[in-house]
Amino acid sequence: MTRLQPLIIIIIAAVAALLAAPVAAQNDDLREGGGLLRDGARSLFRGLVQEMEPALDELRGLADQAEPKLRALQEDVEPRLRALQNGIEPMLLGLKDRIDDLANYQAPEVLENGDIILRRRPDAPDWPLEPRSPKPRIQPGPEVEL
Repeated sequence: MTRLQPLIIIIIAAVAALLAAPVAAQNDDLREGGGLLRDGARSLFRGLVQEMEPALDELRGLADQAEPKLRALQEDVEPRLRALQNGIEPMLLGLKDRIDDLANYQAPEVLENGDIILRRRPDAPDWPLEPRSPKPRIQPGPEVEL
């Protein structure tokens, strides 16, 4: 990180110089100086890019080394996550049928034995006795005789 600190200071100075260039360009006497500042900033950034090139090449090499391992991890973990999703999804859909709106409940309470209680707010509307059945997303239209 200490290698990058002088570079950061140089970058900040170059940006300040670039920001100062338009102000200097307003004065006819300083227009030439503004152009020199821009040229100097460009030269500075070219030098920074050249200086950073070895570090970027090293980073590319590390990424190339990590890629096969990350792909193997993805191949290993992805089926497990899909299986977990397939197991949890039906439970969540069933829970959705039993809980109408989370705003109708107080914050969860954890008992000493680890049980979690969700208490319904006293001002919540009456609870439907039957679990709601999912509504069809597409309403059938009138029959058409062909």
